[in-house]
Amino acid sequence: MDNELALLKRKLEREIRARKAAETLLEQKGRALWDANQVLLETNATLERRVEVRTREVRAASEALKRRAEELSRSQEHLARAQRIARMGSDLRNLRTDEAEWSDETYRIFGVTRESFVPWTANFLKMLHPDDLATVLATREKIKKAACPDPFEYRPMAR
Repeated sequence: MDNELALLKRKLEREIRARKAAETLLEQKGRALWDANQVLLETNATLERRVEVRTREVRAASEALKRRAEELSRSQEHLARAQRIARMGSDLRNLRTDEAEWSDETYRIFGVTRESFVPWTANFLKMLHPDDLATVLATREKIKKAACPDPFEYRPMAR
């Protein structure tokens, strides 16, 4: 019986040591988990602040962009009105690709619409007054050579 009691006592001591080791390990892991959670909470708070700042920046940029778009729209309206009053249009042309962009007033002056006319060079030249054709062609050559031409005027053919 003393043998059994000694055996049970040793077994109980081993279990107590194992339990203490498990409790120590659990406490260490719990502390590590607590620390990791604190880091996550701090990181989350930092990210939330950064998101708030960035959201304000994006809103401000969006509002500025909206204001600039409104200003551009007003400016385009003013230009279109000035062109109507002066009866003077404008165009942009890529001399390499022959792509052109005409103002509404240019279409009106030439008596065509965006839907019915493509402002390619060949189409445009056919619509010029014959007396102005040489001036327009010479000016285009100056532009191709990167020279800035003097201002000039040309007339559409009467329709």
